[in-house]
Order: sequence, then structure tokens, then C-alpha cells
Amino acid sequence: MKKGIDVSGYQGDINWNKVKNDNIEFAILKYCNIYDDDQIQYDSKFENNYKNCKELNIPVGIYIYNYCNLIDNLEKNIKEILSNLSNKYFELPIFLDMEDKTILPEGKEYLSKMCNRFCEIISEKAFIPGIYANLNWLENYLDISQFSNAKIWIAQYNSECTYKKPYMIWQYSKTGKINGISGNVDLNYLYIQDKINYTLEWQMVMNKTYNCNLEEDGIFGPMCKSMALKHYLYYKTPIISNDHVLFIQRLFNLRGYALVEDSMFGPKCNEVTISFQEENNLTVDGCVGPDVTELLLS
Repeated sequence: MKKGIDVSGYQGDINWNKVKNDNIEFAILKYCNIYDDDQIQYDSKFENNYKNCKELNIPVGIYIYNYCNLIDNLEKNIKEILSNLSNKYFELPIFLDMEDKTILPEGKEYLSKMCNRFCEIISEKAFIPGIYANLNWLENYLDISQFSNAKIWIAQYNSECTYKKPYMIWQYSKTGKINGISGNVDLNYLYIQDKINYTLEWQMVMNKTYNCNLEEDGIFGPMCKSMALKHYLYYKTPIISNDHVLFIQRLFNLRGYALVEDSMFGPKCNEVTISFQEENNLTVDGCVGPDVTELLLS
């Protein structure tokens, strides 16, 4: 279990060095609010918070506060947001914050479909989808079976979390005190046993990109190795460009490389692949095949 915080512009300027030294091991950053009129209100402190977390190697996720009543409007907003995040990478999910009373009239079935569509769009771009809600919403206003691939972040301000279904993060306080932050801050626990399974995410990307029909079980078995060989990535003309490339770029960046996440396997991807192979005593050919993929996913 790891201790973390979630923050927004409400916290003002944060001294992230002090935060890290206060044993904070991850952060969920507010990215924006979204509305039915296609308005996106970006958080004033996101870029600074993201930059500081990356410099200090603090794992990061983000959340988007939802005021959209209509799925079509949410979809347009999320697609625009993802286009702005092409040069960002996150160790933790992108969460849709489902707690505003103005969307409650849409009903449980519709709101659950909204969450499912959000998760589909996020997964298509090789990010990890998550849903944030409090205990009341998760038990009464959302049907999580309709978005089973989402990581759940639950808010319950209590000495224990009484939610009976699986969840990744528990927000257990909104009145926390952390060095480097003025005033109250939300406190969270991240449960290690529910850590991100990159093999599962890769399987989902491969199925959507190439119709591989892989079993999405999070295990890199013989069929996964076969598909990684069949759809191996390498630098050629025309350049290979798809969501598989984007996902591999993110995996490289999680290991400290500085690739532009543009979905294109160009010369820089080739250089990074060769460096990775050399550093890990793999066959040096510049190709992302089964061996490179399996090691990146581990």
C-alpha cells in the first residue's frame, strides 16, 4: 500500500520537494472540468504540478471533473483532451470524476454507459481508464459491470473502506496535512496488489489495433509472443504509425527515455530500441518484437 494525494489549483503553489519528503509516493492531478457546451476549463496548476512530479519521479495520474449530461458531448471533450496529452505519460490512470449532482437526473443506466464510453476512448489511445466516485455513487448510481476495465478510485472518509468490490485507490480523507501544501489536501491509499498490469493493457491495444483476438488475462503467454512477433515494430518507410507504437513509446518513457509520443516509429524510436537492447543484453536489431515487448511489460 502506498500513500498519495490528489491536488488541483485549489491548493495553490506546492513545494513538491517537501511533499515527497513527507513520504508521499504518488499524486493524482486535476486536469480540467468538462461541460456540455464543449467548454473545457483547464486546471491552472496542472502543468506546473506535472512538471514537478516528473522531475522528482513521483508517479502521476490525472482526473477530469465531469459536468456533461450527454455522452456525445463528453466524447468530444475527451477526444480533444487526449490530443492535448499526446506528449504526456502517466504511471496511473486517467480518471473521470463522477460525483456532480447536476448529472444525477440522467439515471444509473445512462451514467454507466457514459463511464463505459469514456473508458473505451481512453483505452483506444493506450492510456489507462479509471472512474472516481464516492461510496454512495458506486453503490447506487453507477453499474460498474458496464465498465469493468476501469480502475476504481473510491472516496469514503472513514477509518476503513466498506466498498465490497475491487478498487485501486481509496481516498480516505479530505482534511489531510502535508508538508509543502498550505491548507487541507485529500489523502489516498494505492493498493499494490491492484497495480497496473501493463501486459493486460498491451493485450487490449493489440486486439484493438490488429484484431489479434488475444485473451485479455494479463499473462504474456505463447499467443502474446506470437502476436508480438507477427506485428513487430521497426523503422521503415513508410513509417509505422498506430496505437501499438504509442503504447510502446509510453513504456519506453516509463523507463526514463524521452520519446515524443506521436504514435510514429521513426528514427528516434529506432535509436531508443537499440539502446534498450544493448542495456539489457538482447539481440540488437532495432526491432520491438517478443523479447523487447516482454521486458518492457515486466
